[in-house]
Amino acid sequence: MATTEYRLSLMEQFIRAFIEIDKDNNELIDKQELTKYCQQNQMDMKQIDPWIARFDTDKDGKVSLEEFCRGFGLKVWEVRREKEELKRDKEGKVSTLPLDIQIIAATMSKAKQYNICCKFKELLDKTSRTGDEVRAVANDLKAFLILNMVVYGK
Repeated sequence: MATTEYRLSLMEQFIRAFIEIDKDNNELIDKQELTKYCQQNQMDMKQIDPWIARFDTDKDGKVSLEEFCRGFGLKVWEVRREKEELKRDKEGKVSTLPLDIQIIAATMSKAKQYNICCKFKELLDKTSRTGDEVRAVANDLKAFLILNMVVYGK
């Protein structure tokens, strides 16, 4: 079986970095946490102060989740949901995909993969798999994604 290619979008990388830096889960990143993260990941230490200055709009020396989201045009609930999905992934609490589905490439969490695949199967199983019905499945799946999935940059 082929290995799933799993590359994160740049926005997902930023979100995951925020989540990883915020070790105490208080939805705040201070200079100490950011410095430690940069050291552990061999990142340019000169970027710490400019990064904090860019996002710390209330000038308290910390970057809150709200400030981070505002800086990237994200909604706080989107990042919190991403954090929960990552936690479930790490804990192995994500349901496995049906055997007749194989992920070839993905840039989303396993939880999102599972939800999308199950919705697709549910929609497809209601059809006789003819042209017009399959087009309707595509439209219904698109509507589901718009309503239920975070799509950065949409």
